[in-house]
Amino acid sequence: MKLKDLPKDSRPRERFLAKGPEALSKSELLAIVLGSGIQGKNVQELAKQIIQKSGKDFLSITVDDLRKFAGIGQAKALQIVASVAFVMSTRSRAIRLLYHFQVRKKILFNYKTEDTSVTSTNWRIGFFLF
Repeated sequence: MKLKDLPKDSRPRERFLAKGPEALSKSELLAIVLGSGIQGKNVQELAKQIIQKSGKDFLSITVDDLRKFAGIGQAKALQIVASVAFVMSTRSRAIRLLYHFQVRKKILFNYKTEDTSVTSTNWRIGFFLF
């Protein structure tokens, strides 16, 4: 069945726009990245097949792994792997920033002053120290 034959509220792109990414499954999100299916298999079916076969290893999937799927050429495989790498590098950076923020916050709150309440002045002093 082609996606065009589905009701609009069942299509991944439209659901993403209406409800946000958290309303979609992994395979639906991948279907958006893929963009189109192949003859005899719509994009959602293709995405579901990729997710099921790669399982928990999807985040370490390679271009060569993806090219084993019918209809996935080098360009599409590279697009998927680059998307995963982008998310992983962004996530890694966000985790590092969160860790550094938590360390600074802990040091700031352990910084003793006569007034133990947190004021904007205390925050400025704490952030100036780092």
